[in-house]
This record gives sequence, C-alpha cells and structure tokens, in this order.
Amino acid sequence: MTEPAKPVLLIGLGNPLMGDEGIGWHVAERLRMDSRLPSYLESIAGGTDLLRFAPLIEKCRHVVLVDALLDEDRPGRVQFVEGPLAGFDSRQGHAHSLSALQAIELLRLLTPSLSAVRFTLALVGIASASMSAALSAPLAAALPGITDAILGKCIMSPETPAQPAHAPHPFQICGACKQAWPTWEGFVVDPAIRLLGFQAVIANADLNLLVFEHRCGSSVSILARRLRHLLPGQEGERPFTTLFGTGECHEHCRFLTNLEMCDSPCVNARDRRLILLFQSMKRGVSQP
Repeated sequence: MTEPAKPVLLIGLGNPLMGDEGIGWHVAERLRMDSRLPSYLESIAGGTDLLRFAPLIEKCRHVVLVDALLDEDRPGRVQFVEGPLAGFDSRQGHAHSLSALQAIELLRLLTPSLSAVRFTLALVGIASASMSAALSAPLAAALPGITDAILGKCIMSPETPAQPAHAPHPFQICGACKQAWPTWEGFVVDPAIRLLGFQAVIANADLNLLVFEHRCGSSVSILARRLRHLLPGQEGERPFTTLFGTGECHEHCRFLTNLEMCDSPCVNARDRRLILLFQSMKRGVSQP
C-alpha cells in the first residue's frame, strides 16, 4: 500500500556538484536526517529536476522550495517569498534557470487543485557558484543557522486545528471565459469541447498534454496523467521508455494534430490511447 503524502513538503533545489549553488540540496539532506523534523513534514533533495515531483506536490497543502540566490553582500541570508512565483524571474538574481519554478506556475494552470497548495520560496544568498562537491567554508559554517531558519518556517503548531473542508475543485477551468467543468466526464462529452491534438513532452512523459479547443475560441490543455486511470491496468504503470527520435518511432508525436493511434512500446503511445477513448465517448453522446 502506498504511504499517504505528508501535508508539508520541502524540496531542496540546486546541483550539489556546483558548490554553493547546491545549497538547497544540502539543506534538504540535513533536514531529512534532523531528529526535529515533524512527522507531517517530508524533506527531499530534488536537485535540478523539480518537475518529477509534480504528482507529489499535488497531494500537499504546503510546499517549500529551497534555492540559491546570488547575493554577494550577504551570503547565507535567508529570504522567504510567499504566494505566486511566476513574477520572480531572472532579473532578481536567481542562481540558475527558473524553468522549474515557471513549470510550477504552468502546472497550477493545468491542474486546478494546485490552487489550494501554498508555496513558499526560501532563497539562500550565495556569493558565487563553481564546480565543487562541497559548500564554501563560509556557507558551510552558516548551514546550521540556515537550516534552523527554514525549519522554523515549515513547522506547523500541533495545536493548529485541521483546515475546514473545501468545496471540491472543478476538474478544469477555461483560462479565457472561466467556464468550469466539475468532472472529467462532463468535460469530455461537452459539445463545446473539441480535441485538437496530443503534445508529447519528450523529457518527461508525466507532462504530456491533451489539447482541446473550447467554443469560446481558447485552447484548454489537460495533463494526460490526470486521465490515465481511464485506461484499465495503466494507472501508475510506466513499462516503456520513449522511442521518440529512434528508428522504432512512428513519428505520430511530432505533430500536435496527429490523432492516429500508435502500437509502439512507448510511454507516449499509452497516452495516445486516451484519444480513441475520448472519440468513442463523443460518438456515444452524439448518437440518438
């Protein structure tokens, strides 16, 4: 049986082989072995690939992302940024690519339930980054204090009452006209919705998209993994690797509007089977 997700998740970002740039990774590893870590808090050294934790993030109430920030004047200083992260861009001196943080904002658009997840960005100042498996001496000395500050931000009082139950989140919301579909069934059979195509994300199949057009003129994208439970025996199963770009690839995924089925032993072929399922459901509804 899968262990239920803990309500608070801390993910340490950064490359531990790039010296101080990996401070988030070091903080997460230190906290993971800290006896003070509350039972409701999980600490993960995520490295530079935040997207692979998307399914876990969806199950949490509070996510703390620990990362490095170029700050030559005050290395070791911890700053906390609450709320939307999309506005925090490279002009603010982030130590490395912001694509992972921008992906979180994209996931919030694609998965309405993420709107209920509280995000905190814990930024640790560093003077520079260079190839090294160890932190610089000043930052290593400051690591205990950095860890304490971030742990304090994560801690919830045991006396805090449970959050009141919220109304169920709709399955999807149109970003343009704000129409909401309470369930996946209602979305799929809605005559105002038309399937446009399938977009495979080669680097991470969990981010594959089914792209639809709404009658209002806007496109609505759904993460394919949110609907894999409709494929019997497929939920959570990842038996194949991607064949894209190999001699075995049928190249259906090269074009968004290609709705053909694929019989290759490929992770993307599995998600393409959803296309046939949706087309069958549409025909069933349109028949008298």
